[in-house]
Amino acid sequence: MLFLLVSCSTTKVVYDYDVKTNFKAYRTYSFYEDVGAGFNNLDVNRSLAILEKELSALGYTKAETPDFYINFSGNREGVANNEQVSVGFGNRGANIGIGIPLGSKKVLEKFTLDFIDHKTDQLIWQGISKGTIKEQYTPEQRIAYLEKSIAKILSKFPPEKNN
Repeated sequence: MLFLLVSCSTTKVVYDYDVKTNFKAYRTYSFYEDVGAGFNNLDVNRSLAILEKELSALGYTKAETPDFYINFSGNREGVANNEQVSVGFGNRGANIGIGIPLGSKKVLEKFTLDFIDHKTDQLIWQGISKGTIKEQYTPEQRIAYLEKSIAKILSKFPPEKNN
C-alpha cells in the first residue's frame, strides 16, 4: 500500500460562471489543442488524464464536436521561505548574526480551468485554485497535488443553482 503525504498549505479555490447558462444542456466536452500554458508537458498530460477521469465521473463525455471546450493554464511564483534558525553573537560594540533557512523553497501555484461554450465561444464557467507548495515534488507527489486541486475546482461544477 502506498501513502503519499503532500505537504502544502490549504488550496483556495474561487469560481465564477454565467448565471444565464443552462448547465444541464452540456453533456460533452473537448480540450483546446494548446491547453496547459505555464505547465510543462508532463503536467499537461497529467492534468488532461485527471480532468478526463473527473469529468467522466460527473457524467460528461469527451467528443469531437462538444458542447463545451476546456482550457487550463497555470503559473508559479516564488514565495520566501520564512522558516529559519537564527544565531547571534555580540557585545557592546560589535554584533554578528546569521540565519539558516529550514526546509525547501515554497512556490505559489495557480491553476485556472475555463469552460467555453462551443457555439458562442464565450466563457461559461471558471475555477481557479491557488496553493503554496514545495518547489521540489516527486512525480507521485505532483500527481497527488494535481488530483487534489482539480477535484477541488470541479467540486463546484456544474453550479448547484443549475443542477
